[in-house]
Amino acid sequence: VILLVTVAASLAFMAFLNLRVLRVLTRYVADTQRVARDPTHRLEGSNRTELGVLARTINDLLDHLQGREDQLRERTLRDELTGAYSRAGLTELLRDDATVRSALLVEVPRLQELSGLYGTAFVDRLTRELADRLGSADREKVVGRISSNGLALITRAPDQIDPEQTLADLEAPFALREGEVTLKLVAGYSQSAYPVPFSALLRQANLALQHAIDQREHL
Repeated sequence: VILLVTVAASLAFMAFLNLRVLRVLTRYVADTQRVARDPTHRLEGSNRTELGVLARTINDLLDHLQGREDQLRERTLRDELTGAYSRAGLTELLRDDATVRSALLVEVPRLQELSGLYGTAFVDRLTRELADRLGSADREKVVGRISSNGLALITRAPDQIDPEQTLADLEAPFALREGEVTLKLVAGYSQSAYPVPFSALLRQANLALQHAIDQREHL
């Protein structure tokens, strides 16, 4: 009788172990494997045992890591100084966009000389103001900073901007404590009446910009 009771108790314990522990462990293993495939997935944390505490801790760590990854990605896609898209951000945003129609590239000549004359703080403020003057980034216009001294205005509608007028607006005097500073910018413009890949449009605008620089032209 004692032997039978012992065997029955052992079987009951094994059944309990299988239902309450092994099943939970199996589910956590499956959840962990799913997290590896889907970073947004989280472990089941409603269990009040140590496993539940561990799951919630892991979930908090995953949330923190996801937040850090999003911040790093945002820094890659956005220029920290101006808030405009970076070159990589423009490429990712517009790579498969069939509505892109024009690209205006603007360069600030002798930016290092300006930094030496007026200081880095002024150059930073100048760059931010130039990006602001290019216009707010709405659905039809996208502003980017593609180099330390270069900005881009991308439009999704033909004939939406007048490049000469846009350049004139950008060259409006910049205020200083002692007065004003007037800049002469150089730009390249490319436009298409038909859908073209963003990379091709940017390449043509860059060629136009280089030609303007070589010929000492304005646009």
